[in-house]
Amino acid sequence: MKTKTVTTVKIFLASSNELHDDRVAFSDFIMRLQKHYEPRNYHFQVEKWEYLNPAYNNRRKQDEYNQALGECDSFVALFYTKTGKYTVEEFDEAIKECKKREYPLLIYFKTVKGEKETPKIKKLKKRIDEELEHFWGEYDTNDKLHLDFALWLDSFLFDGKSELKVESGEVSMDGVKVAEMSQLPFAKNNKKYQSLNDKIAKLNQEIEQIQQDINDYPSDKQSAKLLNQKFQKRYQYQKKLEEQQKAFLGAAKRFAETDKEQVNKKLQEAKKAFDDGRLDMANRLLDQIENDAESHLERLDQERAIVHQDIEALLVKTQTVMADTEKPIEERIKRIAEIYAKADDWAKCSAYDDKKYAQLLLDFAGFLRDYAFYEQAIDVYLRQIAMSEKLYGTDSKEIATSYNNIGLAYWDQGEYGKALEFHKKALDIDEKKLGKEHPDTATDYNNIGAVYKSQCEYDKALEFNFKALDIREKVLGKEHPQTATCYNNIGLVYKRLGKYDKALEYYFKALDIDEKALGKEHPDTAIDYNNIGWVYREQGDYKKALEYYEKAYEIRKIKLGEKHPDTKDVALSIEIMKEKMKK
Repeated sequence: MKTKTVTTVKIFLASSNELHDDRVAFSDFIMRLQKHYEPRNYHFQVEKWEYLNPAYNNRRKQDEYNQALGECDSFVALFYTKTGKYTVEEFDEAIKECKKREYPLLIYFKTVKGEKETPKIKKLKKRIDEELEHFWGEYDTNDKLHLDFALWLDSFLFDGKSELKVESGEVSMDGVKVAEMSQLPFAKNNKKYQSLNDKIAKLNQEIEQIQQDINDYPSDKQSAKLLNQKFQKRYQYQKKLEEQQKAFLGAAKRFAETDKEQVNKKLQEAKKAFDDGRLDMANRLLDQIENDAESHLERLDQERAIVHQDIEALLVKTQTVMADTEKPIEERIKRIAEIYAKADDWAKCSAYDDKKYAQLLLDFAGFLRDYAFYEQAIDVYLRQIAMSEKLYGTDSKEIATSYNNIGLAYWDQGEYGKALEFHKKALDIDEKKLGKEHPDTATDYNNIGAVYKSQCEYDKALEFNFKALDIREKVLGKEHPQTATCYNNIGLVYKRLGKYDKALEYYFKALDIDEKALGKEHPDTAIDYNNIGWVYREQGDYKKALEYYEKAYEIRKIKLGEKHPDTKDVALSIEIMKEKMKK
């Protein structure tokens, strides 16, 4: 039997006693990561050191301390207003490890509020800036600290391949909660973002009042019309807010990537402006960098390193431009396509790092596919594959990812034969490289099952859907949202086959997970309710169908508004059920 390889990440965490609560919260965050990633063969371990307590430190010899530090994979130091004797000694030891074995040294300063920075902290920051040439981070909430660490972990451990996303205002990494968007300074200090939140809150109050008026005076048609207008307006604001949240997270990730390099002062200023919630200023600084870059290209032989920094700035800009939701989406899409194309050209002519260039192409193609430029996306994916073959060989994970993305692009266009061809290429690589019980392999099976379903080859669709389910139940557990997705996919195939009892069995399994994991007001839960209602409708059980359609409707009305197509669809189903029940 093949032995599973466990990746262990040991983190040496140090801070003064004044940051005791932050240290505990950070340790709890690592424990959540450990619980989630353990089934995937990752082990997280925190080595804590209370280094402002001499009695505690004196119980350990220096060589024991050095051994503990030397066995860790990274050093995380939290500072606020104090440094102290033990801080400096242990920090010096961490620096030695950093220089000896390229040891990740993560330094975070908590924002000093309402008081001046102490001389010792100023001295330490200056030392980091001048002696170590190291960029330190700043945080004002634990959410910001956890996000910064998650972004580093994504780069260090997962090579940028983890699923970082924001949904309903909550930032997560591969399903682990990291932070609330409302607690991150680039969002909470952004006036436009706060204005959107205020508008939504005001609309919620107005909607609640109008609904009460309708309850009191059911025949008031004017109130009903006004309610629909308010729902529609709220939906527009919510979509804009979600769009901005996604772009904020993307920009934070891009800026985190620049922390690995020595970057110019202007890009550092842009990062600081973004972190402070001054998105307009960040974009102005990035515009200046883009304008200056033209002259850098003219002196490419002398300015090559600077041109490469300019490319990094362009990649950041793809996200900050998208975050400016005051501008029409069409204008932003056009501008971002131009920025990606420019970054591509600059990378091509300046001997940009091949690995970074391959990732640039992957991101560029992903943007094109997201906005339905399918043929252009496929062309860029094929370029990325050619580059990855030279870098990693013909059966690398990077190539499997692009094969899957090409498959999805063809699927979106209804070209199922080509979609199947590329999804199977991805599966062939993942089975060989990762094994037949890996979550990525499960995703391949799901993709193939979806294509077969679209081709009405239901037996094959079920075969691959069940393979995906088997993996996700074993690796992720029977209560994971991705497992619920498998149940839903299987239920859908049984529904297509007319096997309604089997369809209900799997739809209810999905519903049970989503209600527990996501909540009873989540859009995915609404999909479950709608699916169940549809099956009861086909069985002629109109009362139960109505019950579940109404549950779906209530969620969609709140989350999407009454004029959204999905809300209208379920509203129509409700009316049909009511008519059926009258007969």
